[in-house]
Amino acid sequence: GEGIDLHALLEETMMFLGLKTKVGKFKQLLKKARVTSCSDLDSLDELACRDAMLPWEVVYAMKRRLIACRMHGVAPAREEKAKEDAHRHVEHQAHISKLVSLAMGQDVEALQEAIALATKAGLDMPHLDLAQARVQETLRWKAVKEYLANNAGFKAALEGSDLAALQGAIEVADAAGLQEQATRGKGNLKDLSSRQAASKAAMKRGISLFKEQCFDAAETCFSEAIQHNPTNADAFLNRSAAHVRLRNWADAEADAAKAIELDPSNAKSHHSRALALHNLDDQQGALAACSVGLAEHPGNDPLLRLNDKIQAAIQAQQSVEEEEEAARLAQEEQERAPAQQGALP
Repeated sequence: GEGIDLHALLEETMMFLGLKTKVGKFKQLLKKARVTSCSDLDSLDELACRDAMLPWEVVYAMKRRLIACRMHGVAPAREEKAKEDAHRHVEHQAHISKLVSLAMGQDVEALQEAIALATKAGLDMPHLDLAQARVQETLRWKAVKEYLANNAGFKAALEGSDLAALQGAIEVADAAGLQEQATRGKGNLKDLSSRQAASKAAMKRGISLFKEQCFDAAETCFSEAIQHNPTNADAFLNRSAAHVRLRNWADAEADAAKAIELDPSNAKSHHSRALALHNLDDQQGALAACSVGLAEHPGNDPLLRLNDKIQAAIQAQQSVEEEEEAARLAQEEQERAPAQQGALP
């Protein structure tokens, strides 16, 4: 006897939830669950809905609306209010579509203007909150893009020859929407990959010639490898080895030093530099070079043997110097003796 129609209540609730197209299907579910009146609706709880395969969220919303109708003594409107709600729904959908469309782009000002209009139209807060979140996200990305576009380290990575750093910078540029920088980086990556391939090919030829003891030709190939890829530490080390065989000690030392600069972890580079300095008769420099290598590789036999050899050379040099000093002093003493014999008492 309360005069509240179940189907009218359902239509109004579904309209409010934005599920107008699902009204017919939900009527069938209610009929199957034998819910034909508002009294039947009152008896439903979450457990009963689960057993009857009814969506509890919709039933809960209907029950809340039913309570409101009873409190205020009004029945769900099925005509004029439905038309008004339908008009509002269409208007809201237009605002939602515009917000979604603008949120996909980068025009923050247009999105903020759309949010203001949607707020004035009374759009639900969840949609507005999502749009506002997109504004903040876009502004943050804009700041990130401006920072990256002007960051010296980022530019250096995109234009440099460090393959790992370049690939990482390209990924960041793509993610940030920096198409110009990403395109430039990809072009550099293609060129770098080509040059590295040429460097490896020259290295392979050089190693083959070195094994055949064609040291001049090997040195030329290693130089070509360095020209293609100036950060190839192995190419500098191999050229240093060729210079050692050719007894070009100054060049051997310079190439070994460059190899160490590019890759300090290779014991052979330290050995080659120390050996070159030893043969340049810079024994203290050679000993220091050995010490640096042994600090990285304490048990390296070639370095240990070379270190002993250098220390022996230093001791021999000290012995020679001591003998020379003793001979000099003896000569001075001998030269003073006749002068003392001819002096007056």
